[in-house]
Amino acid sequence: MDETDLGGQTTLMQACFFNLQKMATILLEKGAHPLQDNDGRTALMFSFNYTDILVQLLRMKVNVKYKSKDGKTPLMVAFSCENPIAVYCLLAYGTIDISDEGDETSLLESRKQLD
Repeated sequence: MDETDLGGQTTLMQACFFNLQKMATILLEKGAHPLQDNDGRTALMFSFNYTDILVQLLRMKVNVKYKSKDGKTPLMVAFSCENPIAVYCLLAYGTIDISDEGDETSLLESRKQLD
């Protein structure tokens, strides 16, 4: 169930990316792990365009502190997807103070994007 393709993506990541909510639900109920792919992205990062899956992952207490290999936090990725609901959900889970590799928090990064 947690086998990966050449890019390190699991079936759960693919379900999140393609908004296959029923499949994501079944995989999570069966114990699929939201691991990181070869670029350090998690299933959570693939779900930012689909709020239902995002909320489901957050309720299952996935780790919101993982960073991608380029140092991006989940909140930074959510900002780049321009989904305010995803940003709000992550803020509700206390992710605002997580910093990237350059010691910048998501708040500072989002401000740069607005300038």
